[in-house]
Amino acid sequence: MINGFVQLADGLYGYLESQTSECSAVYLLVGTAHAILFDAGTGLDDVHGMVLAITELPVTVVLSHWHHDHVGS
Repeated sequence: MINGFVQLADGLYGYLESQTSECSAVYLLVGTAHAILFDAGTGLDDVHGMVLAITELPVTVVLSHWHHDHVGS
């Protein structure tokens, strides 16, 4: 576990927000030159800081949909 993210596979991390009852899931896919953050959570947890602890690569955020529990960070 890295700052809340759990490594699910090589280059794939998952995180369930701890400060909300909505169980918002956030996923980080890390490649060789770029990373993708799938959903950003509510903004209550420091997802940005947790991502920086895993990778310094450029990160693109992809939102599954536009609800408060996915776009907050």
